[in-house]
Amino acid sequence: MIARLLAPLCLLVLPALSVAAQSTSPAGRTITLAQALATARERQPSLRQARAATLEAKARVGQAAAPLYPQLGASANYQLTTSNYVPRPGALPRGTPPARRA
Repeated sequence: MIARLLAPLCLLVLPALSVAAQSTSPAGRTITLAQALATARERQPSLRQARAATLEAKARVGQAAAPLYPQLGASANYQLTTSNYVPRPGALPRGTPPARRA
């Protein structure tokens, strides 16, 4: 897996190294690996595009796997009441037995 990541990186870094060596360094001056990598990152917009595509693909994996996980739902209800009893219209008062039919 590491070889898969390093191969495209090397292909992108090597041209940047030659451009950096020609344009910024005088003849006979060597640059460090850190300087070469910094130059490659600055001058290769395809690296940023590749990173963005990788992050996008990882996000899609998470979205695709989401239905496989347990789902959790919640709801709440609250009703404020008082201890005063007010019967509804047509309701019998408390303690009154229902009327018997003959």
